[in-house]
Amino acid sequence: NYRAKCIDFSNEVVEKSPSPETHLALFDAHLSMTVTNIKVGFFDTVIMEAAKKQAQFLGKDGPVHLRACELTECMSVISGSHPSYTTDEAEELLVERVESCKKDCASYPALVAAGHVLLGIAYERRGDARAQKCWEAAVEAIDRPTIESEAAVKICALRRLSKLALDRKDYKAANDYAATALKIAETVELPGAVSQCLYSTAQARAAAGDFVVAEGLLRTCVANLMPQSGKQILVWELLLLQDVTLTYATMLEGMAINNTSRKPEADLMRDKLHQVEDENPS
Repeated sequence: NYRAKCIDFSNEVVEKSPSPETHLALFDAHLSMTVTNIKVGFFDTVIMEAAKKQAQFLGKDGPVHLRACELTECMSVISGSHPSYTTDEAEELLVERVESCKKDCASYPALVAAGHVLLGIAYERRGDARAQKCWEAAVEAIDRPTIESEAAVKICALRRLSKLALDRKDYKAANDYAATALKIAETVELPGAVSQCLYSTAQARAAAGDFVVAEGLLRTCVANLMPQSGKQILVWELLLLQDVTLTYATMLEGMAINNTSRKPEADLMRDKLHQVEDENPS
């Protein structure tokens, strides 16, 4: 898997004399391993310290990469997997680190925006209305995304705002945020983000009662996520496919064609999902 490849690469490079390019590659490998670990529920301080060590060899870009490490640590604090911080400390820690990013990373708007997104998530977890302002700040920090990291962070903030608007039953705003995110994902050509944005847009359209458009979006999303023959689905793809299938099947159960219930279609969708889950155990 990807994490194992990162570890193998790291061990191989350490045995040689790293150039600046290999220091950067090592940094990326260690940071990627850390993010993967956080996603599955734990935080490895040794790997994070290795990433910070590599950042020190990156010259003028070193402080920026150190800030990236600090924000990654905050991800683990929010998730509750950090061994030295509690989730209650996430907000104070993130406020401090967002300010550090503004100071040291002004020419790297993706990092500044990422800090705002994470702070918004920390606020959201305890029902603090300041979450919306944080996500709006993240969107404003990146005017026109030109690289994948900028696009990914802006899309994340827009989807958060779409979900917030949906919860408040402001369906037009929810659709507008999701549609903007989808346009960015398609422009920068981020296939994974396209599927996520299709789902957000479908949720907004379904909530507004536009079931025909919602069904088309959900159908496209399912087709994009279903693994091709002989290929293994990624963990995040499976999680999204589960959410999309649940939403789509639930919608179909409430629909009928010529007075005939579409529940059998919903059941078939769930069966196909179960087959994918059986073929790709977590």
